[in-house]
Amino acid sequence: MTATARMAPRCPVLDALRAVAILLVLARHWALASQAAFGVVPGGPLAVLAANGWIGVDLFFVLNGFLIAGHFTGLRAAPSNLAAVLDFYRRRAFRTPAAWLLHVALERPFLLLRDRMATA
Repeated sequence: MTATARMAPRCPVLDALRAVAILLVLARHWALASQAAFGVVPGGPLAVLAANGWIGVDLFFVLNGFLIAGHFTGLRAAPSNLAAVLDFYRRRAFRTPAAWLLHVALERPFLLLRDRMATA
């Protein structure tokens, strides 16, 4: 049986909480950008989002820590030998550059457009 076959099934509630955390972070960035462009309304919803966006980051890290720890502990944990730990991080090492490259590919056109508008 492979390590991936032994993994516990996904928990939709935790996936939903991670989605909420990501949305909170995106809302904070949107609020900060909107405040920079249009000004700050004290006590307004954008000010509240900008001030409390750190909650999404904390929630995301806590949930990911819980899920990663669950991979190594618990009833359905993979064997905790060096090979299993190295395999765990090897899989993540292949995911991270792919996500980063996607981010760069999507962000680059906006940065170029912003630079052209600034010099025009």
